[in-house]
Amino acid sequence: MQEAVAAAAGYKKTGIEVKSTAHQVTIAVVNSKLNDGSTTERAAEASAIAFACAKTIAGKSEFARVVIIHVDYVNRVGNDSTLVEGIDFNKAPDGSFKLHLS
Repeated sequence: MQEAVAAAAGYKKTGIEVKSTAHQVTIAVVNSKLNDGSTTERAAEASAIAFACAKTIAGKSEFARVVIIHVDYVNRVGNDSTLVEGIDFNKAPDGSFKLHLS
């Protein structure tokens, strides 16, 4: 999944971190080129990331209960990390993941 997500957004594999629980996949984009960009730019890129993630987990039993894909943009210097923005995608009835608008 890390490779698919990195390729979808044009990052090196080392710039992407993936964690999952029973109901959520969290993807951290570390030191993104969009950390200084707009929310609109990050949401567009996060949509591509969520799509690649959804495609990767589709049909896999260990991800059957996942209902949220969460994308964090993180600025990291040494061991210090700062959240730039977090973006959620909720699972729709058709199985796709849609950007959560609040």
